[in-house]
Amino acid sequence: YVADFDPVTVREDGSPCPTEDYPVAHVLATGTPAGPTTIGVQRPDGTTSWAVFRAEPILGSSGKLAGAIVTFLDITVRKRAEEQLRQSEENWRLLGKNLPDYVLIVDRDARVLSINRVNEGVSESEIVGRFAYDLVDPTRADLLAEQLTRLANDPLARASLGPRAREHAERFSVRANVSALEQLYATWAAGRSPAGAP
Repeated sequence: YVADFDPVTVREDGSPCPTEDYPVAHVLATGTPAGPTTIGVQRPDGTTSWAVFRAEPILGSSGKLAGAIVTFLDITVRKRAEEQLRQSEENWRLLGKNLPDYVLIVDRDARVLSINRVNEGVSESEIVGRFAYDLVDPTRADLLAEQLTRLANDPLARASLGPRAREHAERFSVRANVSALEQLYATWAAGRSPAGAP
């Protein structure tokens, strides 16, 4: 039997976690170790404290189950940081989707890893995985390759493949992302889809 102080406990997906699903209950019912299990305890102020629980059986001198040892690791700070990161990523995703320009992230080989938005009738999968060179005017592909190579070698550099005036057919700029991922950001002017994109 597992007694509790009647808190509201939840699993990571937000569903209720009854006492019979606690690791200690499993140990007492089966005599075998249980966990790790992440359980949230909802506090009176509405916040949730999180911990990872484990339970091990204690055997008496006769070899029969005499009890259980329960250990837990408080991960509340980590869970809050994960939620803040998730919210921040969602905010940036929404911002990117609503930018007037097309923003691409490409790897060092200029293969598109992601794009913030695509035109109606075009799926993201039609762009992701293609080379950025395939998405610009063919007469500028060599210049793009040169600029991306320069940026890959000097992350503080900036490059532009054309005039900035909106009346021109295309404006393309590239900015390096200084990170261990070694990715580059490419931006097309507002109102223009990457050339070669369906």
